[in-house]
Amino acid sequence: MRVEAFTPFGAVFIAEITLKVAISRQSLPTIVVSFADLWECKMKRILLFAVAACALAGCSGTDKPYTDDSIIVPDRDINYFADNLQDVADSFDTSDDRPSVDTPNDKTASPDEIGEEDIRQDEVTTDEITQDEITPDETTQDDGNGDDPECQWEPGPSDYVRKVVVALPFGPEGQQSDRYTVLDLDTDGSLTASEVFFELTRSSYGKVVFTPNGKYGLVPTDQGKLVVFSISDTNEVTVIEKEYVGGFGYASSVIPAGDGSRFYVINSQWRNHGGGIYLISLNCDGSVVDEGLVAPGKIVSNLLFSPQFPGKAFVSAMDLLDSTEGDDAFVLSWGDEPKLLAGTNAFGDDVAQIASGALTMDGRFMLLGDNQVYNDENVPNRVAVVEIGQNSLQRKQVISPINDPVGIVTSPFNNAAIVLSGFGNNVIVLGYNPAATPAFTNNGPVAWGANGKVQLPFATDMITRGALKGLVLIAEVEGIRSLRFNQDGTVSDLGNTRVGTGDMMIRGAMGVQP
Repeated sequence: MRVEAFTPFGAVFIAEITLKVAISRQSLPTIVVSFADLWECKMKRILLFAVAACALAGCSGTDKPYTDDSIIVPDRDINYFADNLQDVADSFDTSDDRPSVDTPNDKTASPDEIGEEDIRQDEVTTDEITQDEITPDETTQDDGNGDDPECQWEPGPSDYVRKVVVALPFGPEGQQSDRYTVLDLDTDGSLTASEVFFELTRSSYGKVVFTPNGKYGLVPTDQGKLVVFSISDTNEVTVIEKEYVGGFGYASSVIPAGDGSRFYVINSQWRNHGGGIYLISLNCDGSVVDEGLVAPGKIVSNLLFSPQFPGKAFVSAMDLLDSTEGDDAFVLSWGDEPKLLAGTNAFGDDVAQIASGALTMDGRFMLLGDNQVYNDENVPNRVAVVEIGQNSLQRKQVISPINDPVGIVTSPFNNAAIVLSGFGNNVIVLGYNPAATPAFTNNGPVAWGANGKVQLPFATDMITRGALKGLVLIAEVEGIRSLRFNQDGTVSDLGNTRVGTGDMMIRGAMGVQP
């Protein structure tokens, strides 16, 4: 059973107590305490203590099957609550800069605000679009590594046995665990579980990212700290940083900068609690250099780059830099001093809580997933389609309903996308034709194979080069699901690979070498 609470504007995890973990394909005993009404509540600290008392006393939960409106969020340790209760209480900001819930802002951008510039890159073929070309920051500075062979960050061959690193956040009795394991992804797409287990720091959700050469991996922990490790071809793991905390304060996610040794760390808290985008770099030995704050923001949820727009970045957030109130999707010039070029409201209202995002491979559109629960119960979860111009963004389409869109991946063949429906236990296929109006169509769920539907999909990663180009790995409750984007725009289910047994098969953060 878990006792959890969170705000209407992102995860603020109050408490967790694990009495029993009995996840099957059908049920998870859970109790969820909603804090939707705490936004304006002057008694918030008293109520937060009440939640803690409930957790410590072992409030009872009820076994129930997963349904589309089941609520489950990533786990937090109860010690985190005990140690940080005041910080959690303070995070319910009551200042005048909070978004109004009484008077929605008119967020519809006018044509004059959006601009008439449009980029139509019909001459770009899908064969020309590869992840290798993505270089977010064309103003990359010399990292001082010189010709040291240990500092050659370039990717290796396109086809090799890749390592898939998976967190196993629960032990054999349902207790919290710091264990991880490694799977081998062969050149034919087959996944093989290894007998290699190692300890880092618990990460029950999110993504493991790697340097381009696959040598170093990074993952944010449940406590907002950063783990850095190295992994060899023989699955030998060396921990370099187990609980690194830099100027970012709290690491929500990590995004490769595309130039080898640099990574962006997103702190998705409010701006007055350190929210924004930060930069770190790795030395030759994998040790971390804190490069500081890049762009302050509130509830930053996505940082995306496109090879079609070198020197630019695309961000979703409640605010960023000097953005206009109400905008939640932005394009920036990206260099030593990022500048806001344009912004828009992706969904056309002040309800959305953006949980996921991706760019099409041709750089024409940005997709953003809204999984809000409390802001307006009459507004279903959905995916917004934002058209990208040279220095403009324009809301073009909203695909609704799509339950709990926790992840979006676009096809390297530039003709499809998938949306991970977390609470819906499904993956939805979107057809994409940039010449059509609208450009995206909802083609329904993946045609599931012998292993049945995916269960609570969350973390995902895709191979973007070599023979496995278009292979998507998805962490689900009982292992790793393999899907494949086909060149004709369809998506195939390749089955599930189990990781561990019993409670120990429940997966957490996951990532694959590039």
